[in-house]
Amino acid sequence: MDIPTEDHTSFKLGYWIAVHKSSLRIAYTVFWVVIVAGIWISFFVRTVDWITHLQQANEIVRNAAQSIVKWDARVAPEDVQVVKISTVRYNASSVDVLVHVYNPNAIWAASSANYTLSVNGNEVETASLSIAPLQDRYVTRLRIPSTSDVLPNVRMTWGKVVWKKMADAATRLPTQSWAFENASFHEITGDAADAFRTELSFDLVNNSVFGFNQVKAVVAMHTAEGTITALSSVVVDTLLTKESRSIILRWPAALSRLDTPQLYIDLDLLDESKIIRTLQ
Repeated sequence: MDIPTEDHTSFKLGYWIAVHKSSLRIAYTVFWVVIVAGIWISFFVRTVDWITHLQQANEIVRNAAQSIVKWDARVAPEDVQVVKISTVRYNASSVDVLVHVYNPNAIWAASSANYTLSVNGNEVETASLSIAPLQDRYVTRLRIPSTSDVLPNVRMTWGKVVWKKMADAATRLPTQSWAFENASFHEITGDAADAFRTELSFDLVNNSVFGFNQVKAVVAMHTAEGTITALSSVVVDTLLTKESRSIILRWPAALSRLDTPQLYIDLDLLDESKIIRTLQ
């Protein structure tokens, strides 16, 4: 009887498997050893690569976090900053104070920011001001009673701040350009010397294309090291474009001729009544 070809092939395969059974078992073991070894090698390589690039990964995470913070700054404004508080003695019984504040937000205006100014823990002023985006403002409080030989500790604290979003602040708000010209600094003599010892005169020039109302000009006298030796301010009612105004400031102290005057202009740019738009 003839054996079918399929059965003949199956018999031959079975016989071959039976003969090479031990070799097949070894090959099967080697196969899984190779698989497991490959997994461990891959794990080791990936671990080394992760450790090698760990610093780079942390930097990416930090940059991503900073991007989130910057994005958050567009959603919620940062606090108004008190940049510097300067205190200088006016005479034996009083001091003058200059507070430089800054709005660090590019699209948020503080339409109303309540503040309290305190001297040695005692409140001397509670008021509010408005600050346009990226604007510096200068709060002055002159002739604060103080007879101590040591300058008092002055602090400014913020209360309620009302924010207003101004995405078009860069193009909407007026630009400023001021000049401090013909400055003359000299000692006062004669009868006036009984009350004042030093005088500073100068011309305040508005080089902006805008005119302004209620322009507050603050002048601080600085030593070469940057220390303020005297402080004063004056408000100019109206100053049109290209217009100048002569200003005279006096102090009871005999100031050094080596002191340098520094001009700070304080304007409420959010108050339209303070801006004269001569070019339409």
